[in-house]
Amino acid sequence: MSKVTAAFMFIGLAIAIAILILETLRWIFGSMGVDVFENFPLFPFTVIGGFLVQLTATRMGIDARIDRGAVTGISAIALDVLVASAIGTMSLAALGANIPALVILTLIAVLWSVVALLYLAPRFYAVNWFEHGLADFGQSQGNVATGFILVEMADPHHQTNATTAYGYKQLSYEPILGGGLLTAFSVPLIIQFGSLAFGLVSAAITVALIIWGVLRGRRGIRVGQ
Repeated sequence: MSKVTAAFMFIGLAIAIAILILETLRWIFGSMGVDVFENFPLFPFTVIGGFLVQLTATRMGIDARIDRGAVTGISAIALDVLVASAIGTMSLAALGANIPALVILTLIAVLWSVVALLYLAPRFYAVNWFEHGLADFGQSQGNVATGFILVEMADPHHQTNATTAYGYKQLSYEPILGGGLLTAFSVPLIIQFGSLAFGLVSAAITVALIIWGVLRGRRGIRVGQ
């Protein structure tokens, strides 16, 4: 079996597990008269599926058959197709009607990402803060792949653990925020409780996470010393 064929097989298995999880949740909640998972995206569960495939392959001692280069190449092609499809189905009329809002949100997002990289990252990460922070910056400006690309450019010889740490972070981040549970539930929550209440709760959680990150970074510096 070639490396590319094996990569397709493992990726397909991860997607199949994700479909099984999503369909099971739809059946369970549907039997209770709740349709919350009917329009729920598949992506968060593919992260879980990928983790289960990797864990099982490691336990069975066949993880060496999963070629990282082949998986990366397939992922890159899939990402290009996804971006092209998203652009092709984008409504220009909707964009044109909301240009001021889009410009404001874009400027705020870029400014926040820069502040997080230059001010928060040195306080979050005890060592190699730039490599770790650059991966998060790339994700905030595009997607997970962008973060990997930037950290590979900053640390091509993997002298730090930034790439590994960034990859493991996705196991907890993606199912919740990266197109996951909170992302999917955000619109229903805003409709139910209002944008002000949702914004205030989100801001409070953000501040709490910043404080936790700074304290954790300081503990790491003391341990390193």
